[in-house]
Amino acid sequence: MTLSFIKIKKYFYSQRGTALITVMGVMSVVFIIGSLVLYMAAAEIRSIDDFSDQTRAFYIAEAGADLAVKEWEVYVNSLEIYKDKEGSITGIEEADVNSFKSILNSKKSSVVNGFFDKYSNNKIIQLSYLNWKPGTGKIRASEDFLTISIRGVYDQAVCDYQVALWYDKNKNTGSYKGFGEVNIPQEPDQNEGTPRVVNTKPAQGALNVKVNQLIEVGYSDKIYPGDKFNNITLKNNEGKFIELQKVFIANNKLKINPRHRLDYNTVYIVNIPGGALVDDNGNPLSGFTFNFITEKK
Repeated sequence: MTLSFIKIKKYFYSQRGTALITVMGVMSVVFIIGSLVLYMAAAEIRSIDDFSDQTRAFYIAEAGADLAVKEWEVYVNSLEIYKDKEGSITGIEEADVNSFKSILNSKKSSVVNGFFDKYSNNKIIQLSYLNWKPGTGKIRASEDFLTISIRGVYDQAVCDYQVALWYDKNKNTGSYKGFGEVNIPQEPDQNEGTPRVVNTKPAQGALNVKVNQLIEVGYSDKIYPGDKFNNITLKNNEGKFIELQKVFIANNKLKINPRHRLDYNTVYIVNIPGGALVDDNGNPLSGFTFNFITEKK
């Protein structure tokens, strides 16, 4: 009995090294798995933060564009109208670029302060009106366009935006806004019967758009392919053009189908150049640009 107990005791002592190695192996695996989980969680948090920062930069830039549109309407309304002896309108004062620059730069601080109050943190928030075309001089009614490049900054995220402005002798104003280069028609559309954009899918500036989203642009009347129909493009904010599987017209809608699924958390710009579409009489339609941001992964 004593001999058997001694043998059993020796056996367990001989297994100590093996047990230690087994325990260390299991602990190593647990440590590696735990580290991987923590890394993935941290990466996801960084991704969420990056997406949130980019979205906020977009909102800042778009707010700058909205401010430009609003102040342009006020400014144009202050211009003097010229009339003949019978009281008919013959013209309107030319808009002065420098005067409008001063107005806009004096107002942008209110936009920035609004975002500081909204986000209530110590992040960098900036709104800049960078490039003006023309940079100085006068803007003539129904002839010239004023284009302004806008930059919104939130912490490390940057969003570049652009707005184009015009007006006529009756003090009607118009605007086009979006990422990158804005498509500007050769002259403002004055014909009410001309097909115009009534909606887009995704909507202009939409966020969290599905990466398999099909793109549509709805018009108010019948549209047909024009000479520049094949120049319709989809690109990201880095300027990379996206391969399109099919671009076609159905029921007053222009439909754009990308060949592959879009990337996550990416800005995309749809560009329909002037002359890509025509109306019933073959008259070319003005260009149109809009943008959206896809969902995060």
